[in-house]
This record gives sequence, C-alpha cells and structure tokens, in this order.
Amino acid sequence: MYKNVDYFKERESMKELYGFDTMCTAKFLSSTIYLQSGQTHSCYHPAPHDIPLKELEGNPAALHNTKHKIEQRKKMLTGERPQECSYCWNVEDMGDEYLSDRIIKSKNELLLTEDAHEEIIKNGWDHNYRPTYLEISFGNECNMKCAYCHPKASSAWMKEMQLNGPMPEAPHLQVLDETIYPEDANPYLDAFWEWWLFLRKKLKVLRLTGGEPLLQQSIWKFLDMLDKHPCPELTFQLNSNLNIKNKLVVRFCERVSKLLTEGKIKRFQMFTSLESWGERASYTRSGLDLELWEKNLDTVLTDLDIHDVEKFAGITIMNTFNIMSVTSYTDFLKKVLYWRKKYTNAGGRKQVKFDIPHCTEPSHWSLIGLPDEYDPYFELISEFFEQYKWKANWKNYPKEEHDVAYYWHFSEEEVKAWERVKSYWQSVREGRAKLQCPEYLAVDRIDDARRNWFLFIKETDKRRNTDFLTVFPEMKDYYRMCSSLADLDTRFYNQEVKQLMMQPHEIEIHHDDDFFWHHPKLGQSIINFRKVRMFKTKLYDNDKLVGEF
Repeated sequence: MYKNVDYFKERESMKELYGFDTMCTAKFLSSTIYLQSGQTHSCYHPAPHDIPLKELEGNPAALHNTKHKIEQRKKMLTGERPQECSYCWNVEDMGDEYLSDRIIKSKNELLLTEDAHEEIIKNGWDHNYRPTYLEISFGNECNMKCAYCHPKASSAWMKEMQLNGPMPEAPHLQVLDETIYPEDANPYLDAFWEWWLFLRKKLKVLRLTGGEPLLQQSIWKFLDMLDKHPCPELTFQLNSNLNIKNKLVVRFCERVSKLLTEGKIKRFQMFTSLESWGERASYTRSGLDLELWEKNLDTVLTDLDIHDVEKFAGITIMNTFNIMSVTSYTDFLKKVLYWRKKYTNAGGRKQVKFDIPHCTEPSHWSLIGLPDEYDPYFELISEFFEQYKWKANWKNYPKEEHDVAYYWHFSEEEVKAWERVKSYWQSVREGRAKLQCPEYLAVDRIDDARRNWFLFIKETDKRRNTDFLTVFPEMKDYYRMCSSLADLDTRFYNQEVKQLMMQPHEIEIHHDDDFFWHHPKLGQSIINFRKVRMFKTKLYDNDKLVGEF
C-alpha cells in the first residue's frame, strides 16, 4: 500500500470505468510462471494452473495468456466473480471498510503503466497481453524444506519425499503430482527465452523466485542477457532464502552492482522470507541456518550500499504469517528493529522492510484451526506495534533526527498490514462460531486442517529426528487437540454431531463431548439456537445434568 492513495475511491473509479465491481488488473498484466512445472497464476491467492504445451506452439506468450486465464478475464469484464479469486471476495464481504488485494494491485503505479485500464478496455479479455509485472521461477532447486512449501518449489522436499515415500497416515500431503523439468531440458524455459526479447520492452518489474534462484544456473544466463540487452526502465527483484553459501551472494551482488552502475537496469530490490526467530524459525523452515542468513543479509546491505536509495533501498522480508509464527512473531519484530538501527543511515538507505501476507494454503498452516485461546498472542503483537510505531515515538527525537529515526520504527503501512492479519483472525474466530459460516470455516474443514497439521508434524519429526513439543512447548494443548482427530474414522464425527444437534427432536448435549472441546463457541451457538426455538434439550457435564429447556 502507498501513502496518499485513496484505495476506496479507486474501487469506485474502477467500478465506474468497467461497469462492474469485479475487475482486477492482475489477471491481465501480472503473471507468476513456474517454468519447472509449466504452471502459472496472476497472484498468489488462486492456485496455479497448467500451461498446456500445445498452447505454446508458435505462441510463447501463452506462458501468461492461457485459455484458463482468458476465461477468468471474461468473467471479470462481464460482472462475474471468478471462484478462484475467493480470497479477495472474502475480504471485501467482511464489510465496506475492508480493502482486498485486487484493489491495491490495480492501483500500483510500480507495476502498471499509466494506460493500463485503457489498454484492457480497448483489447478485451482475449488479447495476448504482455505483463508489466512478471514473477518467474526457473527451477525447484532449493536447499530448504519450509513447512508450508512443497516439492514443486523445493528439490530438498522432493528428495525427502522420494527417499521416504508418502506420509503413511497422510499420503495426500506433500504429493508431487507435477512433472518437474530440469533446467537443461525444459520446453517452458525454452519458450521463456524465446519470449524474453519481445516481453522485456514493456516489462516494468521482473521478480525471480524459486526454489532458490541463486542455486540455479538460469539466473546467471539471465544476468548475461540483461548485460547484453539492457532494460534501463526495469526494476529487477530477487526472492532468496539467504541461506546459501556466502560466496554466491557476493558474486550475485557484484553482477547486480555492475548492471546498476552501467544503467542497464533501473533499480534492484531484494526479498527474503522469515516470520519468526530462533529455534522456532529453524524448525518451521527446515534447513535454515540463522547465522548464515544474517551474514548474507549483511553482505547484501553492505555490498550494494554504494548505490543511492533510488537504485537500491534495502531488503524486504516477506512474512508468511502462519499457525506456527503466532507465538514468536514479536521475536522477529525485535530483530527487525535491531537491523534497522544497525543499517539505516541518514540517507534512508539500507532499509529493512517487511510485509505480512498471511498463509492461506495449505489450510493446515493457515489460522483457521487455531483455538480462540491464542487471541492474547495477537493482542501482544498489536501492543508491540503500538509501542514501537513511529507515530508513538516521533516526539522522542529532535526534529533534525527524524529523517533517520523514522526508519527505526514501524510505519503506519506496516501497522495496517498487521491489522489486516488481525482482522482476518477475528473474522475466523467470529465466522466459525456461526451456524451459517463461510465454507472454509465449516466444521469438517477445520477438523481436516487440524488433522493434517498433526499428521504432518508427527511424520516430519520422525523423518528429521526433531521434536515439535520441545521447540513449541506453549502449543502442547493444540498438539493434543489435533492428535485426537488423527484417526480417519473420527474425521467427520464433529460434523455429524453438529447436524444432529440442529434437529428439532429431543436430545442430550454433553459439554465434555469432543465436539465442545474442538468447537466450543459453535457449541454454545447451537445451544442458543435450540433454546430460542424451544427444542427440548438436556445439558450434561461429566454425566451430571446441569440444565434443561
């Protein structure tokens, strides 16, 4: 989000411009392409879909302009909400005061040309669009096994699955259904090199992601192409886990520095990922060496500091805020403040920024299964943001120090990013207590997420000789709750109990039943439902009658 942009006004403008409140420019002018598996999507909320090789015949632009995307574009331009974009629709349906990513992406001047909307209106849904923002993955080579990642984006994950096979009690987890093409024999990569010289002329931002790009050969070929065919208006971005040999980071910085010095690219931006600190971070992101990570962070911020802030402004840390970062997120925030004090100078260079997209898939890493008892952690994080945000601290510094001290605190944009996560958490808490709740908060969905989480933890502890409860002792009650759902025969028990309790005939309700352990607020909503309708009910606690109506 950007300062001085009225996104609510922008939503109204788009509605007037297109005639519908269903448009998102990302479907047209943004693209993420996984060349190793031949898949694409236009933002990270919808699942990637396959790029048929037949569509690429004579048209490498079909890497982005697939028939599937064209169908979704048509829906948007005719007033229909594509189902795959439900993340944004769910946010908007929370109320008029909530902003979804489709509005923010559609007003992002860094990603779009000035005539973006005019181009879409002129060309319609079936045009061969050249994206102005492109995120691309050359391969799945990666040395880490982050919990919410998968073999398609991590060769380390793929090797572990090949060595150990599917998870015995949960073969549906970490399945590699796609063909993974090697870099030296990949028809999708060949199509990209063919498309590049045409594509680059309109491209504003190109972001290389992984796997881990700095472990792949294609990145060095790409840097050679930038050297031979400059893109002086291009913002070049890199996603790196910063968990690779330091000499690779040094080599990469040297190449990028040369491109910046010679004006062959406009600016460079580095992105990395982390959302906790200490042993919890190393557990969730298996293979992470925090000492090496911090050394590489220092290398990037130091080696590229010769460039002014317009060419290199620092590093942005992407938080995949998930179920296992809730209890230690403030530890990460403390490190952010430490790095800001260490690296930010009077020119505002070498900033350490962060963004907080919350995890939505796979569902067992999202927040939907976390019990209400974890709410105090969210309050603690909010209090930390309030304590260290710039608005609460600017008076503590002389005016002449504001240009530097500002970067030592949390910006209002960062505070708002956290508030979006917290609002989502609140919507989860409220939604799953309702009798008529969103589909993703249905009893069977929550139970399935909890079951999958436990089975994943249980099996990965066995395979990696780790111990979740030693690293996360504060989550032992959640671990126990989820373990009670491990038996496949009990998977739909709670859903059946809910349906039974909604019936008008006389029933007994036992507060010590597993249903009330797993879904306490929903259980109370059902009791209220029955009470209002005078459905005959007896309430028991440990087999003792405690009430009836």
